[in-house]
Amino acid sequence: MQVLSPDQIEAIHLTSLRILEELGVEVMSPRALAVLEKAGAEVDRATRTVRLDRGLIESALASAPASFVLTPRNAAKRILLGGNRINFGLVAGPPNVHDCERGRRAGNHRDYCDFIRLAQYFNAIHLIGNQVCAPIELPANSRHLDTYRANLKYSDQVFHCSAIGAGRALDGIRMMAISRGLSLEEFAASPGVITIISVNSPRRFDGAMSDGLMTMAEYGQVVCVCEQVTAAADIYSAGLANL
Repeated sequence: MQVLSPDQIEAIHLTSLRILEELGVEVMSPRALAVLEKAGAEVDRATRTVRLDRGLIESALASAPASFVLTPRNAAKRILLGGNRINFGLVAGPPNVHDCERGRRAGNHRDYCDFIRLAQYFNAIHLIGNQVCAPIELPANSRHLDTYRANLKYSDQVFHCSAIGAGRALDGIRMMAISRGLSLEEFAASPGVITIISVNSPRRFDGAMSDGLMTMAEYGQVVCVCEQVTAAADIYSAGLANL
């Protein structure tokens, strides 16, 4: 679907390059700062501001594939991202649930499992979102394990990992690898999970999300970055994935 003309896309890209070169982005993770500095970015440690030369950006973008495949535990449900393809997935993180019988209520594990069953049933859904409703009755520090387990038990599709820190991302990577009978090294060569990094407005990458992003990249999995500055998202994810 062509939402913008080529000229409009180019204008956005050029403006993004200018912002990255002149204003930079704030990176809260010391580890991410070190990675970016080693790659050639200009890093101001006092303000945690990173400025990126457009040559560095274009080099990183050139290394990113135009399309790729994600393979879940059922290889027949693999999906292709990129090219002339559209994939539909469930949303992530709603705190409440509503239906005509029980009305509006807080998200819970029972409803979460029902949503996963429904996603598995309808062929219009290609991947599972991260916590399609938040099971808030479960402990916040471990509920991601329960949702990953439900994803694997009631569905055989690709799913989103939580990337709030390295640990939650790695748990999802390990569980999908186990379901496919693969080592982490084998799984890195045949990715099967995805995550979304939501950047703090306007140009800040917080520490937890940066660590989750880098963990996904280190294990060869897919990261989607939601950012108001398009090129900033592209360079940050592509750069860390290739360093």
